[in-house]
Amino acid sequence: MKQKTIILSILLAGFLAINVQAQIKMPSVSDVSKSNIQMPDKDFTKDILNALNQGDKLGLSPDKLLKLNNSNKSLVNNAMSIFNGSGSESDKLEKFGIKKKERDDFVEKLLGKSKAGKYYELVKKKIEPLIAKYKMAKLFM
Repeated sequence: MKQKTIILSILLAGFLAINVQAQIKMPSVSDVSKSNIQMPDKDFTKDILNALNQGDKLGLSPDKLLKLNNSNKSLVNNAMSIFNGSGSESDKLEKFGIKKKERDDFVEKLLGKSKAGKYYELVKKKIEPLIAKYKMAKLFM
């Protein structure tokens, strides 16, 4: 009788362990990467634009400053549309990389290599604290 009780107890414990394990959802790599891409629209856009709009600290002419700020706004809007759109994560990152490269080329032509380097340093200092809040902020560096 003791032997049957022990065997039944082991079987019951095994059955309960399987049911409990089936209910626990472990995050997969795709779940983690999706959470990196999903970001709050208004806060993220505002914070990233504030970090990117550092041209006024370089003593730029109003015309160049306006062009730079418009380029920043365009980049953030493109990023939001890319990351909120359809497609795989790698496709989204590739599309964003192309847009960022185009913008970087524009910034270097607009400011020149020297001022562009200073601009990127200022942006990096502003974006680094945002990485803890928005993991996607790292892409804008």
